[in-house]
Amino acid sequence: LAASHYEAACKVYRGDLSADDPYSAALEDLRNLLRERYTAALDWLGDYYWHEAQDYAKGILMFKQRLALDEAHEPAHQALIRLYLENGQVSSARQQYAACRESLRTQLGVAPSRATDSLLQLAISMESEAVSTAAEYKPALKRKRG
Repeated sequence: LAASHYEAACKVYRGDLSADDPYSAALEDLRNLLRERYTAALDWLGDYYWHEAQDYAKGILMFKQRLALDEAHEPAHQALIRLYLENGQVSSARQQYAACRESLRTQLGVAPSRATDSLLQLAISMESEAVSTAAEYKPALKRKRG
């Protein structure tokens, strides 16, 4: 029930209130409040779809929408990397890490946190494990055919 309310609220949000209006300084506090609530709703929905509903596609969509507002929001990048890894999409996880690293570098002049780096290391180890497992089964498959 809460998810449907958050989704409805997110559908109503159309970007920053009066962002084009040069006289909108008076609306700055309200604009910031609405943006904060929208991003909180996206974060909540992303976590809900990921952990509760186990709808990974919707979780990914929510976190991508979150990043559309702030490309340097590292927790959303981390969530996407984890979602990709949980689904065995290691190359997507690595691509997300690269996007995170680039956004943090260009927008904030910083490197990813240790937590984000550890997710990259997990992706690398998953790739290595997949390659070694495939290599183990390849000779066995050849023996069965012959």
